[in-house]
Amino acid sequence: MKSNTHKNQGWILLSLIGLLGAGSVFAGEKDDHVLTVAGGVASPSKTTALEENPAGLTYNTSPELLGFVSSESNNFNPLEYGLNYFTGNGMVGGALGLKRSSADSTSINFGLAADLLSKNFSLGFAGSYTFGSGGHSSGWNGNLGAILFPQADLRFGVTAYHVIGGVNTLGFGVAYDANSSATLALDAAYGTSTQGLTLKPGAMIRLSDLQLSAGYGIVASNGGAYFTEGFSAGLGFNISHSAHLEAYYSQIQKFFFGVSFHI
Repeated sequence: MKSNTHKNQGWILLSLIGLLGAGSVFAGEKDDHVLTVAGGVASPSKTTALEENPAGLTYNTSPELLGFVSSESNNFNPLEYGLNYFTGNGMVGGALGLKRSSADSTSINFGLAADLLSKNFSLGFAGSYTFGSGGHSSGWNGNLGAILFPQADLRFGVTAYHVIGGVNTLGFGVAYDANSSATLALDAAYGTSTQGLTLKPGAMIRLSDLQLSAGYGIVASNGGAYFTEGFSAGLGFNISHSAHLEAYYSQIQKFFFGVSFHI
């Protein structure tokens, strides 16, 4: 069983390298952070930053609305749906959103980030408050994140998850833009109390109006931490000049589908 697991991980890593190579052949425009890569620590998208590394909110350069549906279950029960507003000028970015669950809970989500040190360092915080009902608890949650050299080809990220009430996981990552349309990333999540460790390599390519990403969560010790084990994928598509599709499998949640509109 262990041997098969190692073989599967090897094939996944080879597939990621192949995906990166495809980006070299079909190079398009440089990614403008519309699709998250790996665990979203060093290379979050400008929208998923609200739930991954909030420092990535600085990638927002104009106002836009994101409507989405998501679920952690194969039968889409419970189902979550919501609307997020993003804005920014490339140096300061923010977000405000509302998410509703069919399991009788509602969350208000918010985030703020800024580029510091002449755009060599970005720092952000994203928080949420959940109003529970029907036996579901209410409470605050939040992530604190930073990206070193956020505008460079080679960048480094760190995220402290659940900082309200005590950090339970730390995320670390590195991302590299190999060319104008290909990004390779490696993120790690470490459980501060469990000492669990999960590694997640990933790659992203952009082919004109289409963006594709793939990653694989590898449990390295003590049952792992935060990132989902196994394969994950992302799909982005420029529907029009002002509308963009963003969909994920086993990334933010097991299933995520959203469309953003520039306003």
